Amino acid sequence: MALATWNDSNSVKVEKLDAQHKNVFEMINGLAEAMRKGHGAAAIQPTLIRLMEHLHIHLQDEEELMRRTSYPELASHQEEHRLFLLRLERFKTDLETTGNEGTVTLLHILRDMILKHMLQADLAYSAHFNANGIR
Repeated sequence: MALATWNDSNSVKVEKLDAQHKNVFEMINGLAEAMRKGHGAAAIQPTLIRLMEHLHIHLQDEEELMRRTSYPELASHQEEHRLFLLRLERFKTDLETTGNEGTVTLLHILRDMILKHMLQADLAYSAHFNANGIR
């Protein structure tokens, strides 16, 4: 069973961003599945690296669309992105220096990202982007 399930209510109605969001769901589910099979420790580092690479691109894409369409909440959205990336960077540093497996911690960080950011802050820009011809 998937930890995070994508459905139409998660859609921001922008094809590229939806595809990127779906990739995050897949990474979360892949890590959760590895944990269920007892392979969380082996999966966490490669998952974290892929996730961070993916998020850097995704967040840049989002912010570029926000700039292009003069999204009124750009500054606060950028701050949320900055804080989230900082949280991941700290987790990554902790993982590298302590060797702490931390798969549950990473899943909590990702759950927060989905529940608090993707399903709230990101959905808020959907109508704005669509009204500006971004789909």
